[in-house]
Amino acid sequence: MKDNNSTTIWDKALATVRTIYNFLVKIPISKFCKVILYVIIILAIYSLFNWVNREVNMGAFEKISEKTFKTTAKEAFIEGAANVDSMKVLQKIKESSISDDVDNNLNDISLNILNRVDADRSLISLFHDGKYTSGNIDFKFMNECYEKIAKKRNITRVTGYCRDPNKRYEDIPTRDLPIYRYLRQQKEKYFLGNIQTLSKIDPEYANRMVSDGMGFTAMYYIHEDGLPLSIISVSWKKGNERFIPDSTTLIKVLKEYASEAFPYLYMDAYNKMKQSLNPA
Repeated sequence: MKDNNSTTIWDKALATVRTIYNFLVKIPISKFCKVILYVIIILAIYSLFNWVNREVNMGAFEKISEKTFKTTAKEAFIEGAANVDSMKVLQKIKESSISDDVDNNLNDISLNILNRVDADRSLISLFHDGKYTSGNIDFKFMNECYEKIAKKRNITRVTGYCRDPNKRYEDIPTRDLPIYRYLRQQKEKYFLGNIQTLSKIDPEYANRMVSDGMGFTAMYYIHEDGLPLSIISVSWKKGNERFIPDSTTLIKVLKEYASEAFPYLYMDAYNKMKQSLNPA
C-alpha cells in the first residue's frame, strides 16, 4: 500500500518536469541556443571579473607582504647585528675584566713571595702557545713576567722595556730551556741551587742570571693536564746569601704560593674558583 504523501510529492515532481519539458519543446531551437549563449557570456564575464579582481588584490597583497617582509628582515638583520656586536663587546669586557683580575692577583702573589722569603727578585713566568709553524704545528714558549724586586738593595728589573731585550726572556721556545725540561722531569718539580749547579743544567739561563748579578735561585714548576703553566722563581745576588731561608722553608713557601697562583694560571680553575665564591 503506497503512502498518499509520497504519491502526491512524486506527482507534483512529474508534473513540474512535464511543464518544463512542454515549455522547452515549444521554444524554437534558434531561440534556445541564443538563451544558452547569453547564459555562457554572462557566466564568462562574471568569471573574468572575479579573476581580474582577485589578481589585483593578490598583487597588492604580495607587494605589501614583500615590503613588510623586507622591512622585517632588515630590522631583524639590524637587530641581530646589534646583538652580535653587543655580545662581542660584552665578551671583550669580560675578557678584559678577567685579565685585570689575573694581572692584579699574580702581581700581588709575586710581591708576597718576595717579601715572605726576603728575596732580591721574584718572577712568575708564563707559558703560552702563541706560535705556529707553516705546517700548523704548535710550539710552547715562555715569558718572564710579574717581576718584583728588592728596591732597598738596588736590584734592577730584568723584565719590561727598560732593559736590553737580549737580557729578557720573552717568547723563548721551551726547546731552548733545559731548565724547563729538568723541572718537568722532577717528581717534586723544583730546583734549588747556586749558579754553578744551575749552569750544569742550563748554561745559558745561568749566564743570564750572572749578568744580572744573581748567585742563587729557587724555582717551582706549575702544570695541569700535561700543560706547562708557570715557573715561580726567586733569586738572590752574590753576597746576599744570608737572606736565603733554609731549603725546607723555601720549598714550602713556593708550593704554598703556587697553589694560590694556580687559579689565575688555568681558566678552568679560575671559573671554578669564581663559582665557589659566587654560587648561583
